[in-house]
Amino acid sequence: MLRPALSVDRTGTSSCHLRLVGTGPDPSDVRVRITALLVCTSLDSDRSVPLPDDVRTAMRDWPAPDPNR
Repeated sequence: MLRPALSVDRTGTSSCHLRLVGTGPDPSDVRVRITALLVCTSLDSDRSVPLPDDVRTAMRDWPAPDPNR
């Protein structure tokens, strides 16, 4: 069994840093750690563009990362 926990570490103007930690039944049994940087880009110009306000707000309001993971 794998219990995933997703957190938003940081949100920028056009990007966000995510962390995913998967544990076993015991929370101290960390089985996987994944970090990802997502960047919002224009399909027309292939350049970064600001995250939409509603997306940035939702990511800011996401639960804070657990410092124990």
